[in-house]
Amino acid sequence: MAADLKIFRADLHIHTCLSPCADLEMSPQNIVQKSLQKKIDIIGITDHNSSKNAKGVFDAASKANLKIILGMEITTKEEVHLLGYFPSFEALNKFQKFIDKNLEKTKDKRVVENQVIANAKDEVLGFLKVNLFSAVKQPLVKIVEEIHKVGGLALPAHIEREGFGIIGQLGFFPENVKFDGVECYDRKSPLIQDVLEKYTSLTSSDAHRIEEIGKRTTLFKIKEPSFEEFEKALKRIDGRMVII
Repeated sequence: MAADLKIFRADLHIHTCLSPCADLEMSPQNIVQKSLQKKIDIIGITDHNSSKNAKGVFDAASKANLKIILGMEITTKEEVHLLGYFPSFEALNKFQKFIDKNLEKTKDKRVVENQVIANAKDEVLGFLKVNLFSAVKQPLVKIVEEIHKVGGLALPAHIEREGFGIIGQLGFFPENVKFDGVECYDRKSPLIQDVLEKYTSLTSSDAHRIEEIGKRTTLFKIKEPSFEEFEKALKRIDGRMVII
């Protein structure tokens, strides 16, 4: 079975023009083209608190040799950034309904005009009228539970960062939350060595600008670029693994 495994390069933390802190150039077409230029096999679309541009990027990549992992970067009540990854649009949409119930709407044009919903052809479909800058009105543990309910995977983002990282926000790494892995930028950080002994870790670009895509990537030893294989690599099943 191990002979069937191949190496795939992934950047699983990319924002689109839907995220208010991302450049408007982060359109579906631009993201797909830059990912292909960087020879990336798998990308994760992880806008803040919303998945409205996931389909646009998915459709833009449909004829390209690029796998899309559906995701989201959620800001929890504690202002911890949490990455959720989902096996299908059905699962993602179910989770989005939970998030929508816990986000505040906004009439602030300065926010709305920077939250662009786009299709695969980079055509503007509209603007999202909720405040994606704000935190969801639910705690970390509840959001992780909701991700798992729909068959998703939950990983705290950039855990060694002071701002929005789980250790910086909480002052510790919680042992009572069932994470499926962690994301970090600097695996040598003394803050996270105990965590890395317990969890599979990823590193990603957290790209908000086109030139940032692929700045940091993770190698996966898996059979094919799919959500199922991604999950097996995180859980180190049947020889699948993350290569550090």
